[in-house]
Amino acid sequence: TESAPAVVTVAGHNAGTVWKSDADSHWHECADCDEKLEEASHTFVWVTDKEATETEKGAKHEECSVCGYEKAAVEIPATGTGATDPAGPQTGETGSLLPWFILLFVSAGSLTGASLYARRRKEQ
Repeated sequence: TESAPAVVTVAGHNAGTVWKSDADSHWHECADCDEKLEEASHTFVWVTDKEATETEKGAKHEECSVCGYEKAAVEIPATGTGATDPAGPQTGETGSLLPWFILLFVSAGSLTGASLYARRRKEQ
């Protein structure tokens, strides 16, 4: 990346204020001999390009705070837990209710039978 050009004298060189950069470092270049001056490693900070929401992914990238060199953007996952699952989260037992209904009818039948038996014994 480059910024507005100017010339500054550094150790006998005419260094511009334009930042030159590659993936590893940034530097100023001498206007007369193209020598790299003030070369240093990048100082990366995270920059959010798009905030993630409950339903949509976001994006962010690393950017050098000195020269502005940018790394490729990476994905920020959506923040919602059930946003992508229209059925919603699984809760509780998903088995059949048939055994419970059978138990209900057997219990109700037993109580009815016991009640009728007790009533007949009283009548005798």
